[in-house]
Amino acid sequence: GAGDLLGVQYTSSHAYRVLLLRHGSAPRSIYETPGGQPSPQDAMAIRSLGAAGTWAALTVVVGQRVQIVLIDLTTNSQATVRTIPAGSDMLSDVRVVADGAAESGLTISDGSLYWAEIGAGQHRGRLYRFDIATGKRYVLDSAVTSGPLTVTGGTLYWRHGARIGTWPTGALVPPGADWRAHPA
Repeated sequence: GAGDLLGVQYTSSHAYRVLLLRHGSAPRSIYETPGGQPSPQDAMAIRSLGAAGTWAALTVVVGQRVQIVLIDLTTNSQATVRTIPAGSDMLSDVRVVADGAAESGLTISDGSLYWAEIGAGQHRGRLYRFDIATGKRYVLDSAVTSGPLTVTGGTLYWRHGARIGTWPTGALVPPGADWRAHPA
């Protein structure tokens, strides 16, 4: 809900625990990596996380892969939405953002999770939309040059070279939007 925060705790068993911090409630564990002393190939870390409404999303580094995990904060059910193989770079240190925020990375809005994947050393990649209700993944742009930049009033904006892409398609760019703050 509004004002919820997520935090990461490193445990004595060498695991990472993601905590939901809600005003007036005790911290609640919503995700935990396996503990133990992993080999470098199996090393785990929480790379980014955030919450919007009844959903939380995070990226988990598992050895040389990145997993995008979606968590229903009502039921605490979890699903791995995508496993990204080694050699893929998820655009700047991925961050999860909610409606109205203006950063690159994972974005949760209107029942969907959005993210971009750009291969290491490449300048263009794909922008994805994952419909939480149906579990289906869609490619919104196959030549994106930035991650989701902002969500305003149900419209998602991102960079596609020198132009601005929108979802739904054809939405107007907000007056006064300064996209120079988000270089391609």
